[in-house]
Amino acid sequence: MRSVGIAACIVCALVLTSTPLMSQMTKGSNYLGARIGIGAREDAFAFSLDFDHCWLKAREFGPGQVVIGGSIDASFPSNDLTASVSGTRVGYTQKTTFVPISAHASYHFGPMMDDKRIDPFFLVGLAYRYIVVSNEYSSQYAALNASIDYSDLALVGAAGVRYTLDEMWTAHARIGFGFTFISAGMSMKL
Repeated sequence: MRSVGIAACIVCALVLTSTPLMSQMTKGSNYLGARIGIGAREDAFAFSLDFDHCWLKAREFGPGQVVIGGSIDASFPSNDLTASVSGTRVGYTQKTTFVPISAHASYHFGPMMDDKRIDPFFLVGLAYRYIVVSNEYSSQYAALNASIDYSDLALVGAAGVRYTLDEMWTAHARIGFGFTFISAGMSMKL
């Protein structure tokens, strides 16, 4: 699965180094979107909501555009595991709730592309991640049931591409770390 991410990074880098100039986002534009993908915890299904604001237009900070935004990602992996209890192997289910809430900045290379619809980007940010892990044993070992919750701050990042479908809708895909690993979705211009 991780090799898919490496291959996508290589393809994105090849696209970025092979094309010259135009723009698709305008300064001050806002986008609201949703993504589905594979989460950062145990490769579970993840759902994400995104908000992006085009902060700096092309040539205000290099040849690309700077976009600021945030996202909420959520995944709920569940695994069947075994543990040794008094020398006996006992099965249990571990359920995890993983919710990173991130603020990020991204650099969009759309102004450098010949096709105005294509917009490769890199993203970096910081996420507050809320995590709950619970273990559920069969009724015979119910005394071992436990749940812990904790949170942390983590660096997040992604590489991806947006594709403008029309004046209002954009499709996008990305690979990342610290939150949803690989995802695709749609955004609507507000």
